[in-house]
Amino acid sequence: MDEISLQRARKAYERFKLQWMIDHGFTLSDLIACMEDIVCEDLSGSKVCTSIQSLFADWEYGVGFAGGSVWPCFEEYLQSDVHSKDGAGKYLLISVCERDIVTEPFSTLQAAHEQMLSELKEEFCKGNSADDWEQYASLKSYVGDDFCFAEKTAWSNLDDDCNCDWLIVEIS
Repeated sequence: MDEISLQRARKAYERFKLQWMIDHGFTLSDLIACMEDIVCEDLSGSKVCTSIQSLFADWEYGVGFAGGSVWPCFEEYLQSDVHSKDGAGKYLLISVCERDIVTEPFSTLQAAHEQMLSELKEEFCKGNSADDWEQYASLKSYVGDDFCFAEKTAWSNLDDDCNCDWLIVEIS
């Protein structure tokens, strides 16, 4: 793995660790509380931790959250399916419907585009039949009064009560 790929993998790993915490019900406050416990134990044993980085490493490789749970190490992450999904060339679909914002990562632009059109179709079908959508399904882009779509963007004003926008961005 070249240096640039390694740097990207390390950044993706840092994002993975944050997502791991969220997926397992932990917060940054939980992390800090666990690290404070280590500090208290170190002080009672007269061991002095020299840096926050050192404290974090002690926690990450020796303690973890309640019950000892913690994300896989970097080497395990590199060999996992998660890393292959987190690789370079990833795309993020941002869906904004009124005040609800949802983001979803995709490994290819095509997959993100298909999901965007699926969500647009769902909005379309709230006031039209699914058969009516078929005239748009094969188009690369469309611009109308109530909705439009292109390769990386779409919007819908089909329902005056709910305006929706989509944007696909490449994550580097």
